[in-house]
Amino acid sequence: MREGLFLSGPGERGAALVLVLVGVLAALALTASLEAPAPGAPEVPARMVSPLRLEGSAFSRAPPFDPARAPLDGVGRLASETPPIAAAPVEPPLRLVGILADSAVRRVLFAGVDTWLEEGGTAWGWTIDLIEPRRVTVHRGSERRVIDASEALSP
Repeated sequence: MREGLFLSGPGERGAALVLVLVGVLAALALTASLEAPAPGAPEVPARMVSPLRLEGSAFSRAPPFDPARAPLDGVGRLASETPPIAAAPVEPPLRLVGILADSAVRRVLFAGVDTWLEEGGTAWGWTIDLIEPRRVTVHRGSERRVIDASEALSP
C-alpha cells in the first residue's frame, strides 16, 4: 500500500507535467481571448499622448521621498499645471460682540479683536466715534455705520 502523494514512477511524473502544461495553456488562451476585440467591434485607437521623458533630469535622479526634491519647473507645481489664481483679500466684517456702557466706563468688543476698545479706538480700519448702551457709531474714511446691540446676537 502506498503512503502519501509522491509521484514515484516516470509515468506518473509525466502525467503530472502534462496536466500542469494543459492548465498553463488553458490560462493563456483564456486571457488572450479576453484581450482580443470581438469580431466586428470598432478598433480602439492607441494613446496619442507620448510618455513624459525624465531620464537624466535632476528630478529623476533625486530620491523620491527627499524633502528637497524640486518639481519640474522649480516653482512649486508641475510644468503642465496652470498657475493658481490669487484670491482677492477678504476684509473681516466688523461684528459687534458686546458693549460695556455705564456711567464711568464705555467700551466695546468686536469679533476678532482680543481687547475691549474705548471711543477713539480702531478695529479693522474702523474708528469708534460713540459708544451708547444699545449701539455703537463707527467710521472709516467718509463711510459711517451705526451698529445696534441686537447685531451682537445674530449669527
